[in-house]
Amino acid sequence: MSEQLLQLKTIILNPSTDEDTFVRSVGSYIDLASKFNINEEVRFAINLLETRKNSIASENNKCLLHYFLAVAYSDVYKNTITQTDKDWDWEQELVEKELKNLRLAYQFASPEIDDQITSNILINLSNRLDSLGRFILSFDFWNKALEHSSFLGMVAVNLANSLMYYGLNYINDKKYQVVFIQLAHQYFTNGLRKPLFPGVESQVKKRLIAIEKNYNEILDYRFYKEDLIIDYENEKYSEWCTKKSLWLNPISNLNPKIDCNKDDLKFIHSNIEFVDFFETIKRDYIFCRRQFFDSLAAADNDEAENLKKSSFKNAYSIFDKITYLLSGVLELEDTNSSRLSYNRIWYTKLEKSKGIRALLIEKRNLMLRALYWVSKDIYLNEYGFQNIIEPNAKEINTIRNYMEHKSFKFGTRFEQGFSLQMPVEEFDANTLKLLKLVRECLIYSAYYV
Repeated sequence: MSEQLLQLKTIILNPSTDEDTFVRSVGSYIDLASKFNINEEVRFAINLLETRKNSIASENNKCLLHYFLAVAYSDVYKNTITQTDKDWDWEQELVEKELKNLRLAYQFASPEIDDQITSNILINLSNRLDSLGRFILSFDFWNKALEHSSFLGMVAVNLANSLMYYGLNYINDKKYQVVFIQLAHQYFTNGLRKPLFPGVESQVKKRLIAIEKNYNEILDYRFYKEDLIIDYENEKYSEWCTKKSLWLNPISNLNPKIDCNKDDLKFIHSNIEFVDFFETIKRDYIFCRRQFFDSLAAADNDEAENLKKSSFKNAYSIFDKITYLLSGVLELEDTNSSRLSYNRIWYTKLEKSKGIRALLIEKRNLMLRALYWVSKDIYLNEYGFQNIIEPNAKEINTIRNYMEHKSFKFGTRFEQGFSLQMPVEEFDANTLKLLKLVRECLIYSAYYV
């Protein structure tokens, strides 16, 4: 062990070390241990932070602690899983811990946090989610990273690589494939105008040459307004859906400069019953989305409350419908089981203890993998399903349970026995998060087949 690591260890193990110094010293310790490739010291730092995390008072220090934990888990994953045949294993505990800590770090981030740290959090979130197939969610973080990052060139290049990959391999609508390829070319070009990591510039230039050679007609294609835009009678509703990235198409949250307000997501399958069922689920989502918008504009409090509750409950139920659609497409033997749910569908006989279904393990399809990782954002109060990667997942599940089985009201935060009361602003934020997750899930479902 280097002398510098020993000095840092002395500081972080000293009971009198203050909170700020402790957190930052452990961060430096992880960086050094990673640099020298000393895995056991990275794990030592992980154990130390996990032990101390609940005693950290400052929100800025909580942000840094979760960021350092995420970096450490990522480093262990890189040294033990990446570049091995286990990289495609469905269950990835280290990735779960990395993502949960990155999301917590971003949740605690404030303007006081070094902008470089915030940038790294967003870039790491984007990269990891992208690798799991959750490209719709990764686009949200890419766009936020472009607002923060000092590595703008690398962010643009990574985003361009993602656009090319998903556009060519999964998008089933030619119109949106064109958008993905055109934007990828634009981001590669923009990336070259900014500083890049060593060796990346030459790779980007080669990619641009290949795109211009192989997709010249696509790059020259110009869209008409009607290709992407339809006129809504309620302009405020249309503007709201665009602003919140809630349209059912893959480019709704892709780039702030692109307007597309069409719900024309396509499910292509030889079984017309599945296609019709998907269209029914789409209409359910659109109905929930409109209900929620109407609740925000309602002048009558009782009407607004009823619309909000109905939108939330109906949106949550869409996961059950997607579960049944997937079970039919995958031809699962327990399609009619009363225990079938979005969280359990991935496991043999719907039991997590029995492991991932052999049928699914054989399928190296990123959209199917993305759908599985969406289940990590949905809390289920059963053994094995309580470790989730979305910090608000348990809260959303709690709201649903009180709505369905107990009493739920709006007002000052209060929870006791049979009643839950929460500020309307908190509820609205959770409903929006739920709608975005449902949209994400529908897109992966359409592009799986």
